[in-house]
Amino acid sequence: MDLSTQQAKTEHIEDIQKIARTAWGEMCPDALADSDVSQYFNEKYGADDLKEWLIHDGTWFYVLLDSDRVVGFCQLTREQDEKNIAVFEKFLLYPDYQEQKIAYRLFHQVIKAATSHGVTEVVIDIPECSKKWRDVFTHIGVEFETWRKFDKKVGSKEITFWPGLLTIVPGC
Repeated sequence: MDLSTQQAKTEHIEDIQKIARTAWGEMCPDALADSDVSQYFNEKYGADDLKEWLIHDGTWFYVLLDSDRVVGFCQLTREQDEKNIAVFEKFLLYPDYQEQKIAYRLFHQVIKAATSHGVTEVVIDIPECSKKWRDVFTHIGVEFETWRKFDKKVGSKEITFWPGLLTIVPGC
């Protein structure tokens, strides 16, 4: 593997969409019907929306490349009211690349960019049905507040999410 990270560009959008379709279907395979996955995908990963996020001030959007192939992506967006807090909006890898060390490589680059702009906390919501992704985020320092679980409508189903928080220690 020849892995590298870089800021996402418009030419990466189609690859980002392919990863999102593949990874979401694999992440919680029995939780959502195909129509629900399609609806969620269209809401979160439409080409126009992705283009907006690529140029949005206060957003850090990076891709992970294996040679020239996009194999993962991560997007953090600064909270409007809290300038030191960012939200994990998107973070997915192709299933073959979903191991903790590879995820950390992409994650580290995005966090580094955000902290250089004053971000000290990152929040994330992970579907309860995705133990694999909870494990990845726990490995990189996210603490999940299981007592604050909440349900969110995704398509026609209610999915339980676990909120998590990563506190960034400057210089680490």
